Amino acid sequence: KMDNDLQQASRTMYKLVKTFEKTPGLCDISKQVKSELEEFMPVMPLVTALRNPGMRMRHWEQLTAVVGEDMTQACDESFTLTKLKALKLDDKIEEVTKVCEVAGKEFAIEQAMDKMEAEWKGVALEVVAYRESGTFVLKGVDVIQQLLDDHIVMTQSMSFSPFKGPFAPRIDEWETLMRLVSDIFEEWIKVQRQWMYLEPIFSSDDIMRQLPTEGKRFAGVDRTWRKVMS
Repeated sequence: KMDNDLQQASRTMYKLVKTFEKTPGLCDISKQVKSELEEFMPVMPLVTALRNPGMRMRHWEQLTAVVGEDMTQACDESFTLTKLKALKLDDKIEEVTKVCEVAGKEFAIEQAMDKMEAEWKGVALEVVAYRESGTFVLKGVDVIQQLLDDHIVMTQSMSFSPFKGPFAPRIDEWETLMRLVSDIFEEWIKVQRQWMYLEPIFSSDDIMRQLPTEGKRFAGVDRTWRKVMS
């Protein structure tokens, strides 16, 4: 946006110089502003690069090493365009831009991690009463499983990124957590489906008399299930 604004301002001042050509005072002011804009143009790529929202102290320190000047001052609000021009970085634009581009790609990973963590804050395991069983079962499991699968795929993709460096431990920890939760959830759903299938069968007195051993085993599972779901 800044590039567009600058281009638009430059075009406007060019027109004003022409418009006020026969009005010396206004023409001089227009020329002065136009000259200042043209002076600012070459610095624009640096300003755009340094304004990358992903810039962190590590990046400012990298820039310091690259340009041989203390660039940590550039992250301060008091840092002005005049100070930037005084650093005379015209021949370092490519090196500066590379560091800032890396900062942007790292920032994208950071934002993606923050987004995944935030998505779980609104997730709750919902349970509903199951028929006349006197206990509960999980509801809405497909949505949670899909979220787990999506996050596992995303963290796997991030783990192969050449820009994961600062977030590698966080990515690994998140992937491990998602896989653990996914495994637990998968087993939980598997047990729930089996319990829902067997509960009405072993609720029958006839079945319990015909299959006493199996009935006893199911009764143990049933007690555990009810305890967990209560």
